[in-house]
Amino acid sequence: PKRSVPEAGQIPMHWRRTGLGWMALSAVGLACLALVGAPATAALRRFPREDYKQAALLMRGAREPRGFAGSSNIHTCWLWRHAPTYDPRGDTYVRSKALLQEKCRLARETGGEVYMVVGMRALSEGVYPEVMQILHDPRQFEHLATFWGGESINTLDLYRMRK
Repeated sequence: PKRSVPEAGQIPMHWRRTGLGWMALSAVGLACLALVGAPATAALRRFPREDYKQAALLMRGAREPRGFAGSSNIHTCWLWRHAPTYDPRGDTYVRSKALLQEKCRLARETGGEVYMVVGMRALSEGVYPEVMQILHDPRQFEHLATFWGGESINTLDLYRMRK
């Protein structure tokens, strides 16, 4: 078929039939979005809103590679937060003094470790005061790190059971 030369501002006919025009326009649009969004994305990678990745690295990262599927003696508990992407085996149901003490007993018997990540600090103190009392007791747990978020609600505290 004979291809006609388009006038200025017109999309060539063969582009319309094959969809090449829309694909080219989409590619240009995506490139523009990437250029505009890159600084924000870089900032969020460097200063995440909630730093689940660093919390998971401190708990498991030194001893278990990401995606580790074998049995583990590292018990991780998450209070008000959970990041299954970084810690798929994290326990979100340790919300009472009895359950936390049971988790610690099991870890001591097997030579394991217990970590607790606490999100929404003020809410945790109000709703689970017995759990927070154990975590604040220096004979039972040590405070390893605070991962500051953009707001206090996004801040995570990491605790580790003392042996």
